[in-house]
Parts: sequence; structure tokens; C-alpha cells
Amino acid sequence: MAYIKIVLALLVWGVLFFYGASLWLDDKREQTCTAEIEKDKPDLNVVKERCLQTAEVYMENEEYGFATWFYLLGGDLDTNLNKVEAKITDNFYMNIGHTYLLMGDFEKAKKIYSKYPWEAGEDFHYANERMQSDFIILPKLYKDKKDNLEKGLAIWNEVYEPIGKIVEASNAYSMALDEGNSTKQMQCLKEYLEYAIPFKNEPSIEYIAKKEALADFYSYNSNESIEIYKEIAAIYETNTTKEFEYIRTLVIIAERYENISEHNLSLHYYEKVLTLTQESNETKLPLSVDIIYSNMANIYNDMNKENEALDYYAKSVKYLLEHDSENYGGLSEEYSNIAIIYYAQKEYNLSIENYNNSIELKKEELKDSEEYYRDYTFSSLEALYLNLAKNYKALNMQEKEKETNRAYIAFMEYEYETHYKHIAMAYDTFANRDINSSTALESYLMAIQYMKQAVETEWGSQKEANNETLFMYMSDLKEYIYTLDKNKIGAAKAYIEHLELFIEFEEEVSEEENNNAVLSKTYKLLADTYKSIDDEKSFLKYQEKSLELSEESNETKGEVVYAPL
Repeated sequence: MAYIKIVLALLVWGVLFFYGASLWLDDKREQTCTAEIEKDKPDLNVVKERCLQTAEVYMENEEYGFATWFYLLGGDLDTNLNKVEAKITDNFYMNIGHTYLLMGDFEKAKKIYSKYPWEAGEDFHYANERMQSDFIILPKLYKDKKDNLEKGLAIWNEVYEPIGKIVEASNAYSMALDEGNSTKQMQCLKEYLEYAIPFKNEPSIEYIAKKEALADFYSYNSNESIEIYKEIAAIYETNTTKEFEYIRTLVIIAERYENISEHNLSLHYYEKVLTLTQESNETKLPLSVDIIYSNMANIYNDMNKENEALDYYAKSVKYLLEHDSENYGGLSEEYSNIAIIYYAQKEYNLSIENYNNSIELKKEELKDSEEYYRDYTFSSLEALYLNLAKNYKALNMQEKEKETNRAYIAFMEYEYETHYKHIAMAYDTFANRDINSSTALESYLMAIQYMKQAVETEWGSQKEANNETLFMYMSDLKEYIYTLDKNKIGAAKAYIEHLELFIEFEEEVSEEENNNAVLSKTYKLLADTYKSIDDEKSFLKYQEKSLELSEESNETKGEVVYAPL
């Protein structure tokens, strides 16, 4: 058994050694080829042997772009044309142009050279530098083709000459970007595109990027911008490899028509996007079918065509249920959109049904929400409950309305009891909605209690923001107590009782965080409250404290002024 293990180990070691040695040998051959062609007088035999060996390795690995360069260096022009040319899919096909040049087909070489700068990438300098260096290397290897190569260089310079203006405009645009000179940027973009007109049938990545940049310089709500994007769409339409970019451009056109309230034109382009998306075999496209349906529904809604809007929202829901049933956020939003329309149509029971669907899906979304999206998900869930309550109110179902108002808080306190900020916000919302009821005071105090917990459990800027909100809640409480109790002295004393407890809390917070801004404003609030009941001694005491802390926290005197009770 041990003998077998040793043999197997030796075999594995042998295979790995052979493989590693083979890779090392391939690298060595390529290095030798590359080093030799850089010499003023390269050994042509070494170049031919090593470069052709390297070309064969690249062919085996299906790296045809590199293969064509090394076949060119090794002098095997026939293989370049007969075996490699049809397989070139990247900018290495310039080597095929060199091959035609060396074989005397200048017309074919020029055609390829004319195409190369626009496919080489985003930097025309790169294209020129590569070609110029090629015309230094090739004459050393093809001494009998000197005339062909000189003519080829002349062809290249002829091709590149008009591009030089484009390069200058591109460089000027880059400088204008660095300077932040928008007027100059727009001028340079127009010059660039004017110089590029002869090449617009074979546009580069950079050409299209510049057209988009010019389109975006115009107002997003302008026909000039739309017309430029239509030109870009026409370029992509004829290129089967640019389906994603074509659809993305049509989406932009649809959105911009929507921005200028050209609803029918926007719908026309969304229809094109929908057709292309449904027919596409691509797994990733700019918009999914459900979003296209939803966007079209939004447009119909803006046109006050509510039934058509409902139809398209329903199509979006159906698509999601069939193809992406765990997209809880998307489904929740669509049910909510449907509910909004039914509410506007006074179809309250249908609205309630869809809001309930939306709420349950939003809860599912919340379970998987990342912390970054939590705040948005919580606030949108709260809005759904509030809108549901509006339906019950419209139906004069007061108990159901109150039950709904509390359902969100009950859910939060049970499922997400540590998310104090949102529970506090909900209580504050309900307090303001029920301002004339006896339950408002309880809601205000609960909002304050939970926001205190939010302050205690957060840190940094979020802690400060929560503390500012907490102070705002105390201000709301003051206004409520004054509204509830018309007796000024009684109202002030009731408020002071709550405020003194709040100050104790703020003193602890300020001590921990060295942040006295809210405490300073709270002393000012307490001072004004004592002033309203003519307690001069207490007023001066807290006014002085407020001023001291105000100076420490770099707040200017009198920055925050509160009307006395």
C-alpha cells in the first residue's frame, strides 16, 4: 500500500514538474523572441524559430490576437491570413493589416488601418504609438519589403492625420474638465465630433462617450439631448454585438421624452425596449420586463389614464410572480402603486386589499434588507400602514383605522425592538395625526422614550442627528401641552416636569460625547418656559447656562429662538 502511494506521488510530482517546465520553456521562448526583435540587427533565424514557437502556443490557447503578432514576426504570413484572420475579435487585427501590406495588398491594408484607431480603445495616442513602433520593428525583419513598409507608413500617417485634430480636441476637452470650464468643455466636444464626422460610420468607444457627454450638457429635458441620443441609438442598432448599449440608449430616450411630458413618444420607445428585451437571449439587460411595465404604467398614470396604468402595473406583478417571485421589494411597490390608484378612484376595499399585500411583502423584504437599506425599508413600510389607515378613515371605520395605526408600531416593537429611531418616528407621526385626541400625549412621550434609546445606542454623527430629533420631539410636546391646557401656568408646570427629566438625560449625553449643542438649546427652552410664568430667578439661571454652553459649542447667541408659552 505504501509502495502504491509513493508511486502515485512520484507520478503527480512528475506531471506537475513537466507542466511547470513546459510553461517556463514557453515563457523563455517568448522572451527570447521579444528581446531579439528589439536589437538593431536581430538574428533572423532566432526570431523565426522562437517567434513561431510562441505563435503556436498562443494558437493552442486560442489567444489569436497574440498569435497573429508572433506569426507576423516569424514570417508566416499565410497562416495569419488562412487560419488566424477569421478568428480575430480584438484590436490585434492591425497585424492582419501589416500582413496584407507585406503581401502587396495596399488597399486591404489601408482599409484595416483606417478601422484600427476606432477599435483600439479610448486613447488614439495608444493606436498611433503602437503603429509607429511596428514600423520600426518590421523593416528589420523584412528587409526585402522595404518599399511596401515605407508605403504602409505613409498610408498610416495619411489615415492618422485627420485623427490628429480629434486628438487635439480630446486633449483640450480633458484640460477643460480639469479646469471645470463647462463652456470650454462643450466647445471642445462639438469640435471633436465635427472632426470625427468622416469616421462616424465606424465610431469608437470614445466617440460615443463624447456624444453622450454633449447630450448631457444640454438640459436633460431638451430635444437637443434627445436628438443626440437618437443618433447614438442609430449607431448601435446596426451593430449586433451592442444590444445592451442599444437598449440602454432607447431607455434614456424614453426617460427624456417622459421628462418633457411627451408621453406618447415615451411610450413608443418603451414599447421598443419591451420588444427587444423580450426577444433578447442576453441574461443581463438595462431594464427587466417588470420595470418596463411599471415605467409605462407610471406614464399612463401621469396621463390620467388610470385603467391603462392599472393594466400595466398588473402586468408587472404577473411577470414578477412568474419570473422573480422573491423580489419582495418590487412586488410590494407594484401592489402599492395599484392601491394608490384604487384610493384615487374611491375603490377603498380594493385599495385596502392591495395595501395589505404590499405590507406583507415589505415585511419579507425587511428580513433580507442590508443595513444600508434598512432606513428606507422601514420608512416605506410606515407609509404603507398610514395609507392603509386612510382607506379605513374614508370608510368611517374608526376602530380599523386606529388598529392599523398601531399595527406598524406593534410589528416594530415585536420584530425589530432595537430599531428605536423608527419606532420613535412612528409614535411622533401618530401623535401629530391625533393632535386633538387624548392619546396624543401618550404617543409623544413614547416617541421621546424610544428616541432616547436611539441616542443611547448610536454613536458619532448618527447619535447627534438622533439627539437633534429628540429635541424637536420635546418642542412638539411643548406645543401639544400648551394646546391641551389653556391655563398658561398649569401648562408650563406640566411641561417643565417633562423637560427637567429631559435635561438630566441631555447632561449625561453631553458628558459622554462632549456635545453641548442640544443641551444648550434645551436650557434656552426651559428658560423661556420659566419666563412665560414670570419666574425670573429660574429664567436667569437657565438662560446663563444656555449662554455658557452656546459659547462652548460655537453657537451664536440668539441663533435659536423659541416663542414663549
